[in-house]
Amino acid sequence: MKIESYKRAQAGVAAAVAIGVAIAVTQDSIMLAAVTVLIGMLALFVAGRNVEGKIADEMAFRMAEKAAYRAFQIFTVAAAAMAIVIMATDWLSWIPGIETAGQVLAYSAFALLAIYALFYGYYGRRGLK
Repeated sequence: MKIESYKRAQAGVAAAVAIGVAIAVTQDSIMLAAVTVLIGMLALFVAGRNVEGKIADEMAFRMAEKAAYRAFQIFTVAAAAMAIVIMATDWLSWIPGIETAGQVLAYSAFALLAIYALFYGYYGRRGLK
């Protein structure tokens, strides 16, 4: 498959996933949305394996790497700070379920840091191949 065909397939899959998720939202079905997204991801994976040539170059990988790391840094600090403010102070207690939201933020920041540490250790031992 040529890169131009892959780009068209990518656009088609994105449109199909958008339509599928829209239908799932109207039917209030999270399972349908999840299945639609997973099928779209699988279709893009299969289509990407058959592409002749390079889909992305070294610069695109470096930009994605830096953007992901910056998003990781911002989210973990912001989520941890918001969780501390929500759970440790009393001035937001009038919002129903705010303590649960604070706990979710704290656990999300912890889970993200744990996953990062696991992959950091894995790639440190294995190398970047």
